[in-house]
Amino acid sequence: MYYNCTTISKISNFNDIGFKQQKDGQFEAIISSYDRAYRYSQKWLDELTQRYGYHALMATIPEQGFAIEAEEILADGTIRVVVAKWV
Repeated sequence: MYYNCTTISKISNFNDIGFKQQKDGQFEAIISSYDRAYRYSQKWLDELTQRYGYHALMATIPEQGFAIEAEEILADGTIRVVVAKWV
């Protein structure tokens, strides 16, 4: 099931989750049908994707010379981050 996965996350008491990098650079979650139905729903995957994007952004902000000006979580769960760069 996890053949050729880029990353495999070991989770105690649950089946493992694999992530396979696609040709376009995006990652596909490799999850058993059982876990997808009962543990890792599409909502969970969407939240995981959002958290990954957030942390990727936070890692690149200083590298690009930006600073965080404001950050908030909107009513719909969207994370709004305002960055600025003084030149």
